[in-house]
Amino acid sequence: MPKDEGSSNAAKELIRLHREWTLEIARQLDLTPTQIARQAGLASTTLSRLVADPDHQHALSSTTIDKIVRKFGVSPPISPDYKAFREAVEQTVAALHRRSALQLASPSDVARAVVELADWLSKAGNGKAEQFEGVVSFEVERLKTKRST
Repeated sequence: MPKDEGSSNAAKELIRLHREWTLEIARQLDLTPTQIARQAGLASTTLSRLVADPDHQHALSSTTIDKIVRKFGVSPPISPDYKAFREAVEQTVAALHRRSALQLASPSDVARAVVELADWLSKAGNGKAEQFEGVVSFEVERLKTKRST
């Protein structure tokens, strides 16, 4: 996939996530996107255009998101990268648990191993995910070594 197409797809995904987030907040608060924007101190069309136009080209800015989060006490939208990392953490902890590896070293060493493995898995993509068990095995051996030192 050409780089332009990949970045274009990522931008479209982010815009889609922001649209869904806006609609969910509107539903929760029983307000229109225009009402949310106005109450958050934004231009009235900031959210309505995003929601109404399926070809809208711009994701929300961090400033816009921050204003909405602060005004209404809602959680910010979860980025695709963050979602993938969270899923990778869950898979990593499950894999280490299956191997009874969570007690092999200090909590900080295990936490570092979880983050490193999850980072690797979230970046590996489907092409390398089948190698995950081998990478877990290597990390389990490292944790065993840390326990014995």
